[in-house]
Order: sequence, then C-alpha cells, then structure tokens
Amino acid sequence: MKAYYICRYRLNAMHSWDGSEEKAHSHTFHLALYVGNKEESQDDIRTVDQIVKKFLEPYQGSFLNSIECFFKGANLEDIGDVFYEKLKPILDEKGFLLYQIEVSENPLFTYQAGDEMMLPIINIENAENNLKLLVSQRQQLSGNK
Repeated sequence: MKAYYICRYRLNAMHSWDGSEEKAHSHTFHLALYVGNKEESQDDIRTVDQIVKKFLEPYQGSFLNSIECFFKGANLEDIGDVFYEKLKPILDEKGFLLYQIEVSENPLFTYQAGDEMMLPIINIENAENNLKLLVSQRQQLSGNK
C-alpha cells in the first residue's frame, strides 16, 4: 500500500490567456500536493508545508505571465506542470516524494500533473476494482474488447 499526504494550498495571482496585462484576471488557485515520505523517512510532514509556503511566496499576488517560467503561458496546465517540475526536486532533496499536483482555478476545473495517477481510495481492494473497471470501460469505448 502506498501511503501519502494530500497537502492543500491557495495561491492568489493573476494571469491572462494572451500574456497581456490589460486582459489579466485574478484567481485564488487551489493546489493539492500528493506527497509521500522517501524511503520510509520519518521526516515531519510540516517540513513540506514550510517548503511549499516558501516556494509560493514569489507567486502570491503576482501577474504570472510576467514571471520567466510563465513567459510562454500561464494557463492552468502551465501552472501545474511548472510547479510540479520545480517542487519535485526541492521536496526530493528534503526526503519527500511528490507524486502528483492538482491545480484548480474554480471548483469545476482541475488540472493534474505528475508521474503517477493518484486516486482517492478507502481501501486497496476498492482501488484495484476501480482501476480494473476504468480500464475495461476505456477498452469498450475504444472498441478493443
């Protein structure tokens, strides 16, 4: 069984689809990080909280498109991909594994970035059955029975 924490954060920032500040609009982005301890490390999860809060400081209240890593775009997907790629090595160095990050700009739209698909589970048997059902449904939809 894989054990992990889901750590949640808010980022208040602006962005625009075309990169222009005139068309900027603000969001309270919601971030959820799926984090595990590296090699059964007993490091306190509060360390992750300190790291992530410090990481987010330069982005708080900013116009994201004006920050170098978002010059090419600052949409939901860009934010998720950039934050995942930047946070993963930082957390790794401190003994934590970043499995996935979710970024939402409103309750209806969430983008997930990561190397592993993390599904909320009650127990491992439910997870295995749910995964088999998803694969079966995917095969039926694609015509591969």
